[in-house]
Amino acid sequence: MNSEQEHAGTELDAQLAQLPQWQPPADFAARLAAAAARQAAEPVTATPPSTSALVWEGFVEYLPLALGVGVLALVLALLPWTQWAAAPVFPWAVAGAGLAGGLALTLRLLRVP
Repeated sequence: MNSEQEHAGTELDAQLAQLPQWQPPADFAARLAAAAARQAAEPVTATPPSTSALVWEGFVEYLPLALGVGVLALVLALLPWTQWAAAPVFPWAVAGAGLAGGLALTLRLLRVP
């Protein structure tokens, strides 16, 4: 394995030796110093994100949550509540939903840095 790597390294060195040598322009040092002086005078900073970008980011982040709440509201509005309230499983369903919601919120809070 080492001999293969050494062989590949020597091939690469041979190919690199065939390339022409880079010759910097005569005024390269002056241009480099001028560029460094410009950057020191006015450092490059990232532009802050625009308001529309922040709104779009929030929209994309909370869209699944909003859709889920909308579907849940629609399902809850269509349920026959008089029959469900009389069923013996109803308190268990409410307790299970509360437990699932509490668990989901706890996990979300634990993921927040």
